[in-house]
Amino acid sequence: MTYKEHMDQEYNRGLEEGREEGAYNTLYSLVIDGLLSIDVASKRANMSVEDFQRGLNEYIQEKGIKP
Repeated sequence: MTYKEHMDQEYNRGLEEGREEGAYNTLYSLVIDGLLSIDVASKRANMSVEDFQRGLNEYIQEKGIKP
């Protein structure tokens, strides 16, 4: 693998991770705003409710959101 191919691969991996994080953040925001239930959001994220709740709690803490 050339250096350029490696860098392209890393760039694309970063894009995918960013898209995934953005999708989770959108779901967290919709739950916080009361527009989507945790059950529906966790299904859309392909996560258990418990794992989604854990991620939501981390998101709330990172963003300093007051419940």
